[in-house]
Amino acid sequence: MWEAAGLNRKPDLADGVVYRSSERTVWSWLSAGRREGRMGPRPRSRFVVTREIRQQLAMWGGNVSAVHRELAARAVRDPSLGPVPSLSVFHRAVVRELSAGERAGLRGGEGARRRFDVYGKRPRTHRNACWEGDHKRIPVRVDLEGSAVCPWVTWFIAVAAKVIVGVAVTPHQPARDAVLAALRTGISRTGPYGPFGGLPGVVWVDRGKEFLCRTVERALGAFAVPVDDLPAYKPYRKGTIEALNGAVEEMLLVSLPGYTHRARPAEAYRPDPPEDLLSYPDFVKSCWIGWLGGTPSTTRPASPTARRPRKPGRRMGAG
Repeated sequence: MWEAAGLNRKPDLADGVVYRSSERTVWSWLSAGRREGRMGPRPRSRFVVTREIRQQLAMWGGNVSAVHRELAARAVRDPSLGPVPSLSVFHRAVVRELSAGERAGLRGGEGARRRFDVYGKRPRTHRNACWEGDHKRIPVRVDLEGSAVCPWVTWFIAVAAKVIVGVAVTPHQPARDAVLAALRTGISRTGPYGPFGGLPGVVWVDRGKEFLCRTVERALGAFAVPVDDLPAYKPYRKGTIEALNGAVEEMLLVSLPGYTHRARPAEAYRPDPPEDLLSYPDFVKSCWIGWLGGTPSTTRPASPTARRPRKPGRRMGAG
């Protein structure tokens, strides 16, 4: 019996001293292990959330009290179903067996559930190991020669240093010229650009045709910089640039005149006239240049570890 319990010899009184229990208690544990197949305390019976209860929770939008009332009314109509636990016991069972993401998904749908998803953390890399690029439509109306337009920004951010290395602002939907202009401000480290920037190891984009066009591919291919096309509708794959898109709206754009996402009274939307808006040159100068500091070199000291500019005619990987 003691061999089945994992003991090399018959337990004696000395073993009871080691276990801080009497010999009779040790023999009781061994007999319970043989009889019931358990090596610990007897599990307590508790209420379990079944598949049917999960379906009821989905139908009621995660309302635990409503599901409990329905189960109680059903038990009154049909006593053979058995008793229904109290509301507190029922609520503890739901919290214990359903994760926070599942409960949020029942209340708010798939979008609410995704906020509780866990993603792997990227390992730390060196500067310019990876850039992320994206377009963003600025939700601010500006005056462009008497017409109100919403500008676009094309920018690149270094993933390791969290630094904006290249920016291009256009009054229209960007094309390949905006991508090339943003790349030039990022790759060039001579005045007025730098000290951040240089040649990235790889550029991540999410299927933007302007980033994947042949002109941009040739421009980056001349420096042997690959462009990694990430899957669509997966913003977490390039979370650094997506976080930047949200931060600029919360920290800068919401305070500007002509902000289009500002709350207004119902059925009282009146767009701001062009004369009350910032002009496009003033928007670029006072907002983007002011918020970004003109160029990174005007707000941040030169880093001793910045990449050295490449000599003309020098091949990548040589020397």
